[in-house]
Amino acid sequence: MSHETHLEHEYQVLSELGGAAGLPRPIWFGREGSYQAMVIDNLGPSLDGLLNASPDGALQLHHVAALGLQMITWLKYIHSHHFIHRDIKLQNMLMGLMESKDTVFLIDFGITKQYQHPSSHIHIPMEKTDELVGTLAFASLNSHLGLELSQWDDLEALACTLLFLCNGSLLWLASPGDRRCLPPSAIHKLKAAFISGSHPKMPTELLTFLSYAHSLSFMQKLNYEHLCTILLPATLSLTLVKREMKNILVMHAQHASRDKDCDGCSEQAPGRISMGVTPQR
Repeated sequence: MSHETHLEHEYQVLSELGGAAGLPRPIWFGREGSYQAMVIDNLGPSLDGLLNASPDGALQLHHVAALGLQMITWLKYIHSHHFIHRDIKLQNMLMGLMESKDTVFLIDFGITKQYQHPSSHIHIPMEKTDELVGTLAFASLNSHLGLELSQWDDLEALACTLLFLCNGSLLWLASPGDRRCLPPSAIHKLKAAFISGSHPKMPTELLTFLSYAHSLSFMQKLNYEHLCTILLPATLSLTLVKREMKNILVMHAQHASRDKDCDGCSEQAPGRISMGVTPQR
């Protein structure tokens, strides 16, 4: 039996993915004293942090759609390399820095899994696992049921993330602006009702996105181009989106500066950082 840690597994996955656009570049993995450590390129604030700094606690639909198009691109890349992420959520999405400041990155590949064999392309079977994989608020209905996950479960979690970005909350969270969840059984019931229900006040594009994700069968391949056509009409102009992203990042920096604990800590410069340490066995 393998004793590979989540951090070691993440380094192996990122190495195989090769640092494509929107994915962190693995630089080093090894020991630091009694810990395992990994080094990747430094990244900016998480989308969760940007929401907290936004006056409305949410982003405009055209901004969410533009970010969603980037997310579809790296999701397609990950799936084309036979992996499923299994923990897609806004806390695992970070904006880049400097020349990558307009790029959204996906992090935390610790529970990423191959859904098909790289050579034979044989798909993993649908089976009962009796465990919820991922994060409660964003996990797919299949995950709530303790079933094996596939590509469309990543897509369903991504749809929930886009809805959160646009609304600043999700129906199954304790309250707007609160990151705490209701009990798992209540969340599953609310999610199932939401997916099958009618929501005239919600953005049609995001509801269509979620509906498509939930319509797929376990082994069915995603039509990523179709997903792009769902979001593209809502993006408006790329220039406007970039300008608004710059404004949001400025607000986040101001918010972080106000909240910063003045205990002598120096601000980290863009570059390489160590992240994710695991005690060595």
